[in-house]
Amino acid sequence: MTVKQSFLNRRIDADQRNIWLVGAFYGVAVYLVLIVLQPFGISSYSTLDRFLRTIPFGIATWLCVVAAHYALHFAKKDFFAPERWTVGRCIVCDCLTVLFVVLGNLPIFTIMFGLSLNVMWTAVWQTVAVGACLIGARVLLTHKKTVAQPSAEHEVITISGTGRNDFVRVLPDDLLYIESDKNYCNVVTANGIKQLRLTMTNAEEQLKNHTEMVRCHRAYIVNTQRIITTEGNASVGYKLRIGGTDKLVPVGRSYVNAIRAIDNAQ
Repeated sequence: MTVKQSFLNRRIDADQRNIWLVGAFYGVAVYLVLIVLQPFGISSYSTLDRFLRTIPFGIATWLCVVAAHYALHFAKKDFFAPERWTVGRCIVCDCLTVLFVVLGNLPIFTIMFGLSLNVMWTAVWQTVAVGACLIGARVLLTHKKTVAQPSAEHEVITISGTGRNDFVRVLPDDLLYIESDKNYCNVVTANGIKQLRLTMTNAEEQLKNHTEMVRCHRAYIVNTQRIITTEGNASVGYKLRIGGTDKLVPVGRSYVNAIRAIDNAQ
């Protein structure tokens, strides 16, 4: 049981494609499957009828894939957050999508083949069977794409903004400082700058388990492991020289004692 839970909790790369395009892809795929395999008695129709009568199934599938996505997003705002996307969440999304597709296509089945328990049962089990095969294939593929979990000494820091794809993942030693910029924060790392829409208070909250990240000013959070020297004095103000950048980070008066304590400890 432990192994199974561990697998479901493994983080994988999130699909960043537009959900409307993804839904259209599945809609076309379903349309082509119906044309080629001709299930549900579709083979009894003429060639032209087969092409025309299967179009509603493709459209319904497209809309149901989109509807399932937005239903999950409405139920849990951060469900599709890339930094929290796991094998388990992927499976939940796929299962709900199959359910939506089944329910969305049932009215079409009843219109084309009549309302009966036999028609409904055939439509449900064949759709679920195809969906189960697709989910199984996706799980096998994602098993190879699971992102390796970092060891404790190389734990990755994730800082998330308010947008869906608004986040940055960085090793602790590579995070230099964070600077407030109106309604945004500039996360300065050894590899560049990433601007996120969030407040300093929220950034500080996300970094509370990383004791090396300390607030030194109302507009700055610094990596104390990256402090090279402390310059200035009480009259003109203190500034921190951070390794990996030429910028001098100011120290607010209310934070001076905390920075001094860290400086003395080092």
